[in-house]
Amino acid sequence: MLVLATLTPVYPYVFEVSQDIKTKADLKGQTIAIRAVGDATDIATRVTLLKEGIDPDKDVKLLAVMQEGARMASLLSGQICCTVAQVQDRLTLEQSGFHMLFDLTSLGLPNAQGVIATPRTYAAANPQIVQGFINALVESIALMKADRAGALPVLKAQLKLEDDAIVAATYDFFATEVVPNVPLPKPEQFADGIIVLSARNEKVKGFDVSKFIDASYVQKAVALGLDKKP
Repeated sequence: MLVLATLTPVYPYVFEVSQDIKTKADLKGQTIAIRAVGDATDIATRVTLLKEGIDPDKDVKLLAVMQEGARMASLLSGQICCTVAQVQDRLTLEQSGFHMLFDLTSLGLPNAQGVIATPRTYAAANPQIVQGFINALVESIALMKADRAGALPVLKAQLKLEDDAIVAATYDFFATEVVPNVPLPKPEQFADGIIVLSARNEKVKGFDVSKFIDASYVQKAVALGLDKKP
């Protein structure tokens, strides 16, 4: 596989906590919900806690709830105090008295989500198709950021959202804080995931992701000026 672009080079979450959690010191001894071991919520939670001086394996308990919607249900029922949340869940939680303790997008932690990849053999056999796709991707980001009014109905339809307030909040969060103008893939975006996963899988230790990254397609799109607002 070849990694061609990264649409989410920062962690697209805030760390939501119950009313009784006032500072990071209050997290010690608490149970924090993640979706699944080794997934994005697990990695984001671990990396954030470590940056804040909290050992995710000793100071707190990470509970993988597995089922879709179970994290929200466990928090809203008072069973668990905290979790990382995206826009829609954040709005729901904060309407129920939860509040943000950390904004992961502002912590400066590189991340690899929304990764665009293709088989190496396909890229070698179809370079023009791959380049055309990346050109369209880079251009669409510029269009999306330049035309909020035009982007909102598209976002609403694609994500099958009903609430216009959630649609607007989702756009504002991702368009201004998460998705970069130039979705350039970089090895450091994968570093946290490699570290966390290597603790459970020896085969991941020392994995050199740079051998699987090809930033040239994005660079060529930028050279054409496709990242500029129309």
